Amino acid sequence: MRTRRIPFADSLSTFTGYLTCLDLDEHKLLAPAHVEQFILSLEQPDGGFQAAAWDQATDVEYTFYALGTLGLA
Repeated sequence: MRTRRIPFADSLSTFTGYLTCLDLDEHKLLAPAHVEQFILSLEQPDGGFQAAAWDQATDVEYTFYALGTLGLA
């Protein structure tokens, strides 16, 4: 997810931030629907996920983080 401090979002940062919020029982800090919407915007029709909106191709690592984030949401 994007914040005022970070000019762009990616699936790794979203996964890490969301998991941390859940671990600290601060799940109200992020809206699951917004997290899911962001991650789904990175999904590609041929399969896989981009790292972020600026990415040009799918990536195995970022697909892992995207699926993990969707699982948490």
